[in-house]
Amino acid sequence: MTASSNDDPFRAKRRRVLAALSVGALAVGSAGLYAAHLAKHAREKMPIVAQGAINLQLPSFQLHDQNGAAFSDQSLQGHAWVANFIFTSCTQTCPRLTARMKDVQRTLAADAGAGRFVKSVSFTVDPENDTPEVLKIYAAKSDADSTRWFFVTGDVDAVKKTITSGFKMTAERVKKGANEYDILHGNWFVYGDKVGNVRGYAQVEKEQEAIDLAHELAALERGDVTASR
Repeated sequence: MTASSNDDPFRAKRRRVLAALSVGALAVGSAGLYAAHLAKHAREKMPIVAQGAINLQLPSFQLHDQNGAAFSDQSLQGHAWVANFIFTSCTQTCPRLTARMKDVQRTLAADAGAGRFVKSVSFTVDPENDTPEVLKIYAAKSDADSTRWFFVTGDVDAVKKTITSGFKMTAERVKKGANEYDILHGNWFVYGDKVGNVRGYAQVEKEQEAIDLAHELAALERGDVTASR
């Protein structure tokens, strides 16, 4: 699957959308709107996602995985990658998001070629409670292959910066009662190529959508997808 540099209708639409969005608004409040626009066309073409004249990149971060090992943006360099955003005590959307990531992993594991080298990352939006130990238990319950699917946490401010400023996703703790809280967070999967370009934001609601995304990731890992700029 290739993206044309000349006849891509999404390219012009993207310019119009981005012209109406400031960098600050896109960082949190408008991320969902922007991601929705991208997802409409992500299945047909995979351009490098841009914010104005700047290509969106895998953000720089220094965090830890479920085994307590250092995990950073450098851990993903050289591989296609996909990220989502969850927290372990979530009983609403997160189990579905994790199930869909599991579908992605299962599809990639069956790929005898490049697909099995794709990296998946689930960033917690609740680093205060989701320690590496907690994430390790959650990963085991999710049948995650720890060599390819990482559950990431770290310093609260560093995690929030990575998610909101880096991936342009919402992550906000909302108090519900004296000892209760909820976390509003983006439900999008963000994915990119081997050199750190963000290639798309996708809502993955169904198993087939996860399978389709896995095939795109395998193509990115093989390097046979041409970017349009």
